[in-house]
Amino acid sequence: MKRFVIVGMPRTGSTLLSTGLTQHPQARCFAELFHPVDNERATHSHNLNIDGERVCFDPRRDDAIDFLTRYVFAERYAEMGAVGFKLFGDYVKGPGSEGLFRRLRAEIPDLHVIHICRRNYLEVLLSRRKASATGQWHLLAGKKEDVKSADQEFTIETAEAQRFFENMRHMDQFYETYFAGDRYCKVAYEDLEADFQNAMARVYAFLGLANYAAKPQTVKLRAEPPEKRIANYHALALAFQDSPFNLFFDDQRPRIAFPSDTEMVIGDLSFDLDASSAVHDKRSVGRRFVLMKRRRLIEEYVRLFDQLKPGNLFELGIRRGGSMAFYNAAFHPKTHVAIELETESIQPLDALVEAAAKDGRKMRPYFGVNQADKARLIDIVYENFGNSAGPLDLVIDDASHRLQESTASFEALFPLVREGGVYALEDWGWAHWTGFQGPKAYFSDQPALTNLVFRLVILHTCHPEIISRLVINPVVVYVERGPKALDPRSFNISDNLIMRGRNLVNI
Repeated sequence: MKRFVIVGMPRTGSTLLSTGLTQHPQARCFAELFHPVDNERATHSHNLNIDGERVCFDPRRDDAIDFLTRYVFAERYAEMGAVGFKLFGDYVKGPGSEGLFRRLRAEIPDLHVIHICRRNYLEVLLSRRKASATGQWHLLAGKKEDVKSADQEFTIETAEAQRFFENMRHMDQFYETYFAGDRYCKVAYEDLEADFQNAMARVYAFLGLANYAAKPQTVKLRAEPPEKRIANYHALALAFQDSPFNLFFDDQRPRIAFPSDTEMVIGDLSFDLDASSAVHDKRSVGRRFVLMKRRRLIEEYVRLFDQLKPGNLFELGIRRGGSMAFYNAAFHPKTHVAIELETESIQPLDALVEAAAKDGRKMRPYFGVNQADKARLIDIVYENFGNSAGPLDLVIDDASHRLQESTASFEALFPLVREGGVYALEDWGWAHWTGFQGPKAYFSDQPALTNLVFRLVILHTCHPEIISRLVINPVVVYVERGPKALDPRSFNISDNLIMRGRNLVNI
């Protein structure tokens, strides 16, 4: 009889592995005999001996090694090929099981150790969160999952993920080094899921058992990709971009990486981050785009997209095409439309438009469109998003930054934003930045875009049913849409301001 233990951590596939072993006519595998919860030890269906009697470790009276000798590695199983149990690192806490790993190695020297692991720690964390929330820790083959609980969304803080990843890595490294040798076998959940019989054949051989055509007794609980289950997925991925744990995010979507503060990489796309006047002489070429945004603003948009999850995105002003390439590659909006005043098309966008179409998404830039042309903007929205109420999730205005033109765009498009959607107005504070001062400065003859922001603040307090929330930072104003229905062809900001009969003078 080969004596074995399955070591690992919860939610790494131990039940799939152990039920594969219990199917073998010459093997027996007990469950978590040393689980810290009394009820778990006392009621687990796999903790029955060959006579159907329950095997239950009592930490108040039993010594762990003596218990294993009497009830698991017992004489009654002498004719079996292999007998063992599961032991999670989290559960070796005593009483009765203190120093159990050390004692197992010292007092059962012929013990075979099967280390079950899961390569993606992020999936383990999500699996634990979901199981804790739903109470469903595994799903037997042929049973149905509770659909209502299948796709719960969670927020995971960076510090929590960091601690979890480090603990998982520590335990995996501990198992690998502490039990290293001929009696150690590492099995990955991903391999069991991909080819169960071949993975089990390797385990059977390790235990000296003949091969057996076992079938999976559990099925993977249904789940959307992590980016749909984690509310702050993109921000979390960004936080780990320079960490060895970034590989847990790479298999879900192209990772946003910053080789420097002036360069960004997403998959095979690279971005030259340049918000200076020198950008006017640069062009996007091939898979390299010019993006007129600084890293700090990009990271801010990552957080916004995580929160809002916009499927329908409308951009005003794409200059060299970098912003459109960035939003599309990083966040995959279902419908992404942009306008640009310049008439010359941006060739490198063509390949991205084609790739989006193959992915079942729409990406469409319009050139030679003035953001002040309200009728044209409304027609473009209806043409691409339909004419239902509030088809837009997010509008980003990074176009002219002129007061009249930006006001016209807002009045045409804000009524078409859904309730809770956001209108982002970039570079609103240019008139108060050092580089725009003096009679010869750029825009010196233009009224400040700040005047529009003043009016939006007043509109917010007059009519919170139109603007439900306003967030202002030094570069972008985020305007959240309220529930009131508005006509995009007639909506006028000034008509809705309550001003005690006084005029608001432009600066």
